[in-house]
Amino acid sequence: MPTKIQQLLARDARQIIAQIGDTAEWGGKTYDCVLSEPDVDVDLEEGGFMPTGDFTLKFLRADFQGGAGPFPGNNDRVIYDGSIYKITSCVNKKDSPYIKLSIAK
Repeated sequence: MPTKIQQLLARDARQIIAQIGDTAEWGGKTYDCVLSEPDVDVDLEEGGFMPTGDFTLKFLRADFQGGAGPFPGNNDRVIYDGSIYKITSCVNKKDSPYIKLSIAK
């Protein structure tokens, strides 16, 4: 059973996503989320240096069948703003209201 603090965090998380959130698709379903600013790097590729960017998406854990899952994982695909991204890492802690995904093109 969640503690009082965890319940407050979960409630506030839902309010934050409702105010500034967006949506992303995983597993054929659409979920509310919050997108971070990109971390931009430059990679050396054929033809020169090319900018690359990683984003972080935060989803409400409770939106995945009440927190029971299944949950997104590494190498899964997420659709955000019409583009397909690969999940490069997933932080899924039971005591957090969020599931945090790092994604890249």
